[in-house]
Amino acid sequence: MGFPKGRAFQWQVTLQGPAYAQASGSPRGSTISATGWNPQMTSPPSPQTSSSNHSQPSSPSSQNTPPSSGQSLPPANGSPSLRLPLKRCTTPFTARSPSTPTSNVGSKLHGIKAAAAALQHRSVANQHSARAHQASQRGTSGRSRGQQAIVPASSRASAVGVPLSARSPHQHRGYCQVPIVWANSPRPTHASNASARAADEATTRSREPKPRLRLQDLPTELFQHCLDLLPTFRDRARVCPACRASRELEWRSAPPHRAAEELSGLRLGDKGVRAVALAVETAVQQHVAVRELSLGENGVGDEGAKMIAGLILGRNSAIRRLSLRDNCIGDDGAKSLAEALMHNTSLEELDIWGNNFGDVGKLALLSTAKCKVFLELDPPSVPSTILTSEEETRRRAQADLFDWLGQVHNSGSTPAVLQSKSDPQDLLFRTFRLVSTYLAQYEGNRRSGDNKHQLIGVSCMLVVASLNGGVASEDVFQLAPWLAFVTDGACTEEEVREMAKEVRAALGFKVHQPTSYTFLRRYLRKTGWTEESFSLANYLIELASFDSDFCRFRPQAVAAAAVVLSRQYMLQGISVHHVPSWRTTLLRCAHVDLCTELAPCAVAMARLHAREYGCRSRFVNRKYEWARLHAVAKIKPNPVPDADFFMAYLSEDRLRRELC
Repeated sequence: MGFPKGRAFQWQVTLQGPAYAQASGSPRGSTISATGWNPQMTSPPSPQTSSSNHSQPSSPSSQNTPPSSGQSLPPANGSPSLRLPLKRCTTPFTARSPSTPTSNVGSKLHGIKAAAAALQHRSVANQHSARAHQASQRGTSGRSRGQQAIVPASSRASAVGVPLSARSPHQHRGYCQVPIVWANSPRPTHASNASARAADEATTRSREPKPRLRLQDLPTELFQHCLDLLPTFRDRARVCPACRASRELEWRSAPPHRAAEELSGLRLGDKGVRAVALAVETAVQQHVAVRELSLGENGVGDEGAKMIAGLILGRNSAIRRLSLRDNCIGDDGAKSLAEALMHNTSLEELDIWGNNFGDVGKLALLSTAKCKVFLELDPPSVPSTILTSEEETRRRAQADLFDWLGQVHNSGSTPAVLQSKSDPQDLLFRTFRLVSTYLAQYEGNRRSGDNKHQLIGVSCMLVVASLNGGVASEDVFQLAPWLAFVTDGACTEEEVREMAKEVRAALGFKVHQPTSYTFLRRYLRKTGWTEESFSLANYLIELASFDSDFCRFRPQAVAAAAVVLSRQYMLQGISVHHVPSWRTTLLRCAHVDLCTELAPCAVAMARLHAREYGCRSRFVNRKYEWARLHAVAKIKPNPVPDADFFMAYLSEDRLRRELC
């Protein structure tokens, strides 16, 4: 057992056992110091006073001569003595108990039993030695002042007077350790110890908890001001549930610093919409363009719609796409928006399906808007588990009709009315949507025959071409002769016009629906795109429009799956524009479930791409082999992964944020 150097400690060694009797008038044990020897222990009783007949030779001189420093008191005639090296306190086994037999056999047997007990106690003594050494390195006594170590009664007799001859060789053979008790040790007075004590006190002070300013301890007005400094509504909404004090704050009162963020699904209400309107107005004054504004699923009512009409649309701001879907806007709010749209020329698309206004509000919006107004969005259809021959024939006929409409749309003799459209691809996909909706909902009333399918197709194309702000143009109706001509005499001009009127009357406001191409353009603007990736994504969603199995997915999921797959072919020459955290942005904008919608849709689209590879019988495959479309149909598809791959791939941004 080692002890720190340069420190004056007072050691108290307690020798216990029948070999060390207590003298009358003297305390049990001896007190030993580092500088002197103060014996307070008497020799064992003589044979005359002992009840046993054993001889106990003693030497009075060995009890009164103090040993020098670093020396030990040798045994003399069996009298009790102590061996005190500088770093070990031991005692020799020369004194025997009066009850111990004098025979060698009995003595050896007793020593073996005592040695076994000492080995059992050795682990306890070593643990105490290690704790005492660690305490001495810290400059403390290791125990509180006046406290004495307590040794179990079973180990007291075995800790003193145990021969070590049966154990392994030791530098002090024949001696065993005596428990050292740190008691009444004075504080160090050495200069180095004083510096160590000062360092310990400084460490203790540094570990003490310092008073810190917490946000919940601030006054409510100051805490509200700190909350308003956060840049986005999403960040403020995360802070409010943090503590009881923040729950009483209003996170929708101040305008956000980023008005162009995705604000859908935050439950803003009319109060939050007012703050957003103020933020857009501030951005316009600072000449900062806000191109898109998403306020869907926020519980916006008529008051919020009036604020949007007055502060956003009425000021003729630079917003091109406004989403007010799935809110609580009534007819009064729709009329306010219609009045604002009468003078607005910058807005291109307005999502307003899923609200509470009726036909009056819809007609008011269509009569004044100069942009595309999406009033309806059909839910995905549930496919039949058993595919009958009639259903299979209908699906095949619809796919052939879509392929033929693609040829008509891309023919060289297309009229100028169709070519003057801002996006011909949007006209094609809206035609697909209209045909599939009409065939699905009015299956029993539709006419049979391939010629009638062509009539329905060209009539739907005429209806889509006439959707110029909701008002049918007479110039557009001049398309009827050309559409009747491309059918090779299958129908007449008059039949095309009559069928177009029938489709409009049958579908009503459902002709104003967004398509997968509508969402594809929005998602690519958010996540980054190139001409190659845009062509590949267009090719994938056009293939999906031919397959009736994709009717079970929403158009948002189809568009998002095409965005994901278009970024998987960089090694094949499809360059992409890298945008930080594009996966999180895509999931936030699409509002689709990753497990049940996006991942299964991506797997189905990858399988469709692999199945259509090299199939030149379809016009869509030949069209996307053109050089102006970057020949994306010639790219060999990747192996079809499973849904778990897409789930892990699209969750990388979230996992990276958690690790950081």
